[in-house]
Amino acid sequence: MTPGKEGHGGSDGLIAKNFVEILRGNTETYSTPQAARYSIATGCLATESLRNGGKPRSIPKLPTELEQHNFAEN
Repeated sequence: MTPGKEGHGGSDGLIAKNFVEILRGNTETYSTPQAARYSIATGCLATESLRNGGKPRSIPKLPTELEQHNFAEN
């Protein structure tokens, strides 16, 4: 992939490829489901803010039991 040819300077394809490799068990992830949720929430609320005059949004916290849950142990 050539930088600049795809979204985010070419990284979108690499991100998708890495995600598939994680799902297949071919590589490790150093993130958590909680961090992923906060990342997605940030993007969603940023878009909502932009579409509504730039008014700041707050990211709702996860319930304590989900925030503290270790999904790797399941």
